[in-house]
Formats: sequence, C-alpha cells, structure tokens
Amino acid sequence: MNRRGRGSFYEDVCVEYLCENGFTIIKRNYRCKLGEIDIVAMKDNIIRFIEVKFRSSGSYGSALEAVDFRKQRRIMRAASWFLNEYGLNDVQCSFDVMTVENNEAMYYFNCYGGI
Repeated sequence: MNRRGRGSFYEDVCVEYLCENGFTIIKRNYRCKLGEIDIVAMKDNIIRFIEVKFRSSGSYGSALEAVDFRKQRRIMRAASWFLNEYGLNDVQCSFDVMTVENNEAMYYFNCYGGI
C-alpha cells in the first residue's frame, strides 16, 4: 500500500473510532488556501479539528511529536478559515490529535492552543 493509501486507511480507522464514541463527522480532508484539516467532528457541542498521524515505528519519533508548532499553526489557520466560511463565529472548538502507532489508535484532546 502506498503512503496516500495507508494514510486514507488509517483516517478511516480513526473515523470509525470517533463514530463509535459519539462524534459526528462534519468534514473530512477539509482544504483551503491556508492548509488542510484531516477530520472536523463535533461532540458535546464542541467542534473538534483533528489531525491524524500514523507511525509504523518510533525511529522518527512518535506520531504525536510529528505535530510540531509549524503544523499546529497551519491547522489553526485552516480552522479559522473553516469557521469563517461556515459562519461559525461563536462556537467552542478544540484542536486534537489522533495517532495510530503499532496498530493502536490513541486520541489526544486539546493538544495545542486555540485560536
């Protein structure tokens, strides 16, 4: 399986996990001129911008470590664009990371600052 196919597969795994745990998926692979967001979901009236990361081994660091400051900033800008595009100016939101390492999915809430 190529890199894009593997990424898509693990995003599907994460979406399935989220749905099983009460999340409503709003958008997948949202793209705008400022960046991309893997999953936009809602739970408990909070819009969650979720970055999905997969690592088959720890030789390049953990999947969570791969969401560095630069990536966080890009996601926050894209999230701001999303909120503006859909007229969601007064909503609570969260920036979360979902990782898959060694075929085990982990969900990290509020891993980095908000907008």
